[in-house]
Amino acid sequence: MLDIDKEILYGHYAHTLDSLKQLNDKRDKFFLLLLLSICTFTVQLADGNFLDAIIMKVSGANHSSLPNQSLLSTFFWVVSLFIFIKYFQLCYFINRKLSYLAKIELTLNSIYTDDDVFTLEGKFYKKKSNFSRKIVGFAYKKVAPIVIGIFISVRIISEYNQATQNDVYLIVNISVYIIYIFFLLTFAFKNE
Repeated sequence: MLDIDKEILYGHYAHTLDSLKQLNDKRDKFFLLLLLSICTFTVQLADGNFLDAIIMKVSGANHSSLPNQSLLSTFFWVVSLFIFIKYFQLCYFINRKLSYLAKIELTLNSIYTDDDVFTLEGKFYKKKSNFSRKIVGFAYKKVAPIVIGIFISVRIISEYNQATQNDVYLIVNISVYIIYIFFLLTFAFKNE
């Protein structure tokens, strides 16, 4: 392989590694946003007036201009689902990037004579024998979705028990709940 080809391949490797780190940061931010949306759900379910007070304090609005609790609940359902879908997409895109990065590392390692010079990301994280990867992966890919699923199930049951007849917001929330559960199950039980 020519030196220019090696430089191009290494440059591509470095660029791919940088973009992977940016994606990891973005994924972590979406996970924090997901936790924040779940906390907001909890606050609203526990005490809607407290959430109203927070909204009035932050926005400067008065109590009469606030949306009703059902509309606010539907808004939080939709926002939380959107955040989870973005998180879901980022996780799978990162896994694809790690596999691609491992292939680039194999190519670079075949060029250089030293033992596995390039094992920064791809090969290390894709190893099946990496115990810390297994534990973290289990927590993020199995435990967190199941806990979120249990939480939103309790949430939708509570909303159902508090609903009046012909509650349009409840129908929308149940629809969002079904979509949410679908994505949670897909995320938790999809084989990589």
